[in-house]
Amino acid sequence: MTETPLFREMLGRVLRIRRLTLGLTLREVAERSGVSVQYLSEVERGLKDPSSEMIAAIAGALQLPLAEVLVLSARLASAQGALVPQPLPAGAVHPLHAHEAASDSAGMRAPALHSPAPQQSARGQVALALAA
Repeated sequence: MTETPLFREMLGRVLRIRRLTLGLTLREVAERSGVSVQYLSEVERGLKDPSSEMIAAIAGALQLPLAEVLVLSARLASAQGALVPQPLPAGAVHPLHAHEAASDSAGMRAPALHSPAPQQSARGQVALALAA
């Protein structure tokens, strides 16, 4: 049985790919982000669970929006077989909002909480997305 990859491992891979794509050293990114070289190395290897503030600082040093880092990490995790929540189909009502739809006296449905289905990413596609 293969182990399901952890999100922190996928996050680390995304950050490392981006750093290498930009031709930066661990030291350069560590200095730009305000973290130690050792800590950054551990994040890239998936050994640390960084806070959102740390992820944002490292992403900023890599000139990558935080949201993009998280989306790319989730896509990579999905491609690696990790369990990633799937979006609701268009027009579906989220179970947490079903009571709102049922109690709407105007007959209009509450907006569904959904996002476009992510594209299955292969490792090469993730690397290309990070190089942009």
